[in-house]
Amino acid sequence: MTNFNDMFKPIPVPTTVDFNSTPSQVLAFAKDKGHLAVDCEFIREYINAKTPSHPDDECAYDSCILGDLEIFCDSAEIKQELEEDELENAVNNPDHPRHAEAFAYYTSDEKGV
Repeated sequence: MTNFNDMFKPIPVPTTVDFNSTPSQVLAFAKDKGHLAVDCEFIREYINAKTPSHPDDECAYDSCILGDLEIFCDSAEIKQELEEDELENAVNNPDHPRHAEAFAYYTSDEKGV
């Protein structure tokens, strides 16, 4: 039986998420990964898959969490674009403080952003 205080405990962060995960798990996973490392394409597909076609079918809690997830994804996309722009500027400017990092990023086989 769940007591009142258990409702306020943080949700454990899952190590992986998929389309069978709850919206709360996906949000916790995304926040744990951070804006620059999160897969925005997966989040968009997840939101589209979990949003019911009829408003009467939606759960108020899940709808709220999906809204939070969408806001997080929007800000993550903006931050990822800004990071990409900064790296592009840095790789083209040898005097830029992040030139070495950007050059290594663009010449490596595996890109982490």
